[in-house]
Amino acid sequence: MKTPTQRKKGFIDNQLRKRTFHVTPEGAQGHLKMNNHKISGLANPTQNNDAVHKHYTDSHDEYLQGLITNLTSQVDALQTRVVRLE
Repeated sequence: MKTPTQRKKGFIDNQLRKRTFHVTPEGAQGHLKMNNHKISGLANPTQNNDAVHKHYTDSHDEYLQGLITNLTSQVDALQTRVVRLE
């Protein structure tokens, strides 16, 4: 039979196990709950499944918007030239 101290220790260990996020060399075990806390200090991604920071995403969004604007202008210019040929 367990002593009251052993029961308390077992209870506390169980509670800690529920709240602990385990990371091993093979990867994370369980779900990471951030509870409205931020993750910061991310490096630029080098692999397809790397996380990215907001600045990286925003800068690529701006770059893609610029490409879309440029391509739209080129398509408009081509359409104008095709109309003149007909």
